[in-house]
Amino acid sequence: MDPELTIRPATSRDTAALSAFAARTFREAFEHMVPPAAMAHYLHDSFDEARVAAEIADPDTIFLVATDDSGAFAGYCKLHFGTSPPGTRRVPGGEVPDDQPERPRIPVKLWRLYTAREWQGRGVGVQLLECAAMIGSKRHGELLWLTVNTGNTGAVRFYERNGFIHAGFTTFDLGGDIQRDFVMVRELPTVRDRHSSVGR
Repeated sequence: MDPELTIRPATSRDTAALSAFAARTFREAFEHMVPPAAMAHYLHDSFDEARVAAEIADPDTIFLVATDDSGAFAGYCKLHFGTSPPGTRRVPGGEVPDDQPERPRIPVKLWRLYTAREWQGRGVGVQLLECAAMIGSKRHGELLWLTVNTGNTGAVRFYERNGFIHAGFTTFDLGGDIQRDFVMVRELPTVRDRHSSVGR
């Protein structure tokens, strides 16, 4: 039986471990798809401890980490609030909830969602995704969106199974190696919708 997982927001104390874990899981996912020099460049630029620390401190960014009962990371995801999907002028569902007239709903980017290789297929990604969606709703998110490499068929199927639909294409610069990505979106219920569904 798998150890019980805890999902929690990352704090500054997680910086070093999260930097290393994020680089490791990204390399595991894509090292077979890009030249080694491009991978090394991207890992250095994207997962440097100073950059991860700044992102953890950013009020518009939330990291969620899944840890086992020893405190070791099993997976993580990163949310960023307020950035719209590429190629869009307005995202759906931008109405202001009646109970929060001062807080317009905003898009939420699921910037990263990765699971350690030894934890894949054990439900970690789904748990992280649903926690991310709940946080997005609570912070008045209207749309959860992401980009995913068109060649990463396992990830594409995972997002399709979990409510995302295809909304277009974009490109991604992976250390100078230009990748083609799908844009995928999933609408988020309002907090009121979540409350009203209880007991149905």
